Amino acid sequence: MKLLSGETIYIAEDAIVVRDKRLVDGNSIMVGDTLQAVVTGENKLAVGNIMSEKTTGSLEVFRGRIKQIKERESFQFETFSLLQDNTWYYHPTPHTFSIDANTKFYTAEGIVEDGIEAFLDYGDKSEVSNVYTVVAIGDKAYMIIDMPYITESVKGQVYKAADGSIQIKDAYYYHKQQKKWVQYSKKNTGATINLQSNTVILKDGKVVPARSLEEGDIISAMVETNLKDSAGTVNGYIIIVEN
Repeated sequence: MKLLSGETIYIAEDAIVVRDKRLVDGNSIMVGDTLQAVVTGENKLAVGNIMSEKTTGSLEVFRGRIKQIKERESFQFETFSLLQDNTWYYHPTPHTFSIDANTKFYTAEGIVEDGIEAFLDYGDKSEVSNVYTVVAIGDKAYMIIDMPYITESVKGQVYKAADGSIQIKDAYYYHKQQKKWVQYSKKNTGATINLQSNTVILKDGKVVPARSLEEGDIISAMVETNLKDSAGTVNGYIIIVEN
């Protein structure tokens, strides 16, 4: 694993790793975790205590392919990606989420009433091998959303928001090749982010409607197409308020 400082720590086969007072294997260490560690002279992790923020109620966004489902109780991804700083970080390990009657299910048409009852791993509408985006608090799935895989991103300051769209100024888009944020318009013409029936907006650790956005909010958004190639209007699926 690589630290923000650039240092690499290797995980020993017999390393003791603890998360939430439970023994876990080294593959349970994820991007964004804070780790208290005892390291050998060979830069190998001997003992690690994961101090992640996932237990504090903060929301995180995952994406993965369904491997199995335990009706009305839980489901497992074969492998998963975790969204952090507008980038999907891939983890080649399974991940299990719990579900209950409060878990919300969305398709491109919007919320699915009693979606948990149709979330099955057998029959004509089996969900096995289907790919979903999950908004979770720790290992609890808060929302399970059928949305496209999106890797383009924009950011800017909100100056107008409604249920159908968000308008931003000081707009930037992320240039993948240059690996940096690039100003969209020197004239500051702004940009429009169209909201879909399955768009999720995260603010202050909560999922909120578009009307909760305020003028001056700084947002980043995962969008369907590159802003530079879309004449300033894009479809947004994951909106995160950064301030």
